[in-house]
Amino acid sequence: MRVLEIKSIEQTIRTITFNFKGVEDIYPDGELKVKYSKNVSKVQEGTLVNMLLSMILPLLVRIDNEITLKTKLKVDKHTKKYWTTFLTKLQKHPKKIKLTIDAPIEESTEIIHNKINASRVGLFYGGGVEGLYSLGSLLEINPILLVYEGTDWMNQRTNKSDAIKNKLLNRVVKKYKLDLYKIDINIMERYIKNSPATINHFVTGPMFYFLTLPISKEKNINILFWGQEHNDIVPYHDAQKIWDYSLSAQIMNWIGYSKAPIVKNIGGYAYKCSLFKDLYTLRPDLFEYIYSCLSNMEGKRWCGRCDKCQRIAYYCEVFNIDKNLIGLSSEVSSKGITDKYKIPVDKFKERLK
Repeated sequence: MRVLEIKSIEQTIRTITFNFKGVEDIYPDGELKVKYSKNVSKVQEGTLVNMLLSMILPLLVRIDNEITLKTKLKVDKHTKKYWTTFLTKLQKHPKKIKLTIDAPIEESTEIIHNKINASRVGLFYGGGVEGLYSLGSLLEINPILLVYEGTDWMNQRTNKSDAIKNKLLNRVVKKYKLDLYKIDINIMERYIKNSPATINHFVTGPMFYFLTLPISKEKNINILFWGQEHNDIVPYHDAQKIWDYSLSAQIMNWIGYSKAPIVKNIGGYAYKCSLFKDLYTLRPDLFEYIYSCLSNMEGKRWCGRCDKCQRIAYYCEVFNIDKNLIGLSSEVSSKGITDKYKIPVDKFKERLK
């Protein structure tokens, strides 16, 4: 049996620090820290506990099927139901998960947003195809951009490429007068069990949702949006796969708070290639800001070698789009693209005829 003990959670106007033990094989130092770029509202203990669980439980069930949460913090009475549902049904985990809560239980009185006055929407934004397509769909209602970043955080990493990423982001924010919140999280540098892709596959959905709640409360956000392509949804519908893929709005609304924002997808069942083409056709003013390189560690906008660079190059070639519009060298080849990504493009192109 695994015992996850929460020692303390400290919240200031811009930082939340989580201290815990019992998962040293995943997080050796027992600390995770979230830093917000602007002031956020304080949330109740039950919400803080769920923030931490969102970063830990989806990883623990890969190695344990009996987990006890121990803490002196007050936990919302629905917490066990939320996470049992998430772990056993929504992740489609093959093992029967037993989750025990050893903590003071109460019914939360916290309201993350005021339904009468809530008029803002939030958009999880990464600067790639889905993010810009979503921004183009929501621009007229002035969305709040929610940007997660950190050391080794996929293509949101804070390193040499960060200057380019931030430059493009700042240009978008300034041009359209958008409200921006950056959320810096040290989860990638603390996690040691496996590759960073494991975090992306199993943790991002619930983590994005729960860690954004203080911003939702501060800004009275009513709906949280995120962009999604077809390939992100397939594993959730495939009974043979157990990937979380909780970026699905359906999943997050099932486990989310009843007094918090709902979640909506944009893009949904469209392939990335069609979102790319629609963005170029319908929102050329946003198309130029695309940043979609997975392996960039050299301070360049595009490494020209990774899977994402080759896909974007292929899209440009197939749809006769000038690569220079997005700063992609004409010399970047798509010859390494696999059928997994090539076939959807070819099918989409056939439908355009």
